[in-house]
Amino acid sequence: MFKSTSLGTLSLTLVLIALALGIGVGIGYVAFEPRSTEAASNLDASQERVARLEASIAEKDSRYQELLDQVADFKEEIALTTATNENLMDEIERQGVALAAAEDAQRGLQVDLTSTQGQVSELETQIGAEAALTAQLSDFKEAITPLVNDRLLLVELRKDTPDTLEEATEYWETLKDLAVAADPTLGTKVDRVINFLPTYFEWFEGDYDNTCESLQAFFDTGAVEFGTLSGDLQSDIFLLFINRIDVATSLIDELGG
Repeated sequence: MFKSTSLGTLSLTLVLIALALGIGVGIGYVAFEPRSTEAASNLDASQERVARLEASIAEKDSRYQELLDQVADFKEEIALTTATNENLMDEIERQGVALAAAEDAQRGLQVDLTSTQGQVSELETQIGAEAALTAQLSDFKEAITPLVNDRLLLVELRKDTPDTLEEATEYWETLKDLAVAADPTLGTKVDRVINFLPTYFEWFEGDYDNTCESLQAFFDTGAVEFGTLSGDLQSDIFLLFINRIDVATSLIDELGG
């Protein structure tokens, strides 16, 4: 009996407890359901925000990585540019050294050029002086060359006219050749003398009673023309000699100056 009562009580108790639990659960569900929904909604919102943040972070990470890559490229480019600049600076320095050497060489060449120009100027002066001297020597040679023939003519002219017409004619023909060689214009003057040779020797070989008669025949026969023409010829020859000697003397004075 007692056992049955205890079991009934226990069963009742269990029922009551179950009921109480059911009521509690119901009350709790009723009490906490709105909060759970709100929390779930907040959780979803938070998860969505987190997702957005993660996406934003991922995007920023990607952009950051791009920036890092760009920075790395910039650093590489800067390093390359720096190396290039260093090479350029080295090249500029080498070019500067080469330019300085070239300028020194140019200054040396300029000095050499100035010296050479001075030497050339001196040589030109010397050449000009030598050319002038050569011209003077040429003029002097040209002036004294005829004196050779003039000397031969002068030697022949100093001889006396032979005593016979034949010998005298031969003498004056020889004299004519020398005179023409000295100056062609003397040829006609010698011919005039030769033309009067017969007249002169006709008078020269004539017989005269006295000197007065001889002189009278000298003028009357025309023999005097031989003396006049031969004297004029000698004067012309001597004048020719004098002029040529004067020219040669002047040239000698110029050469001496």
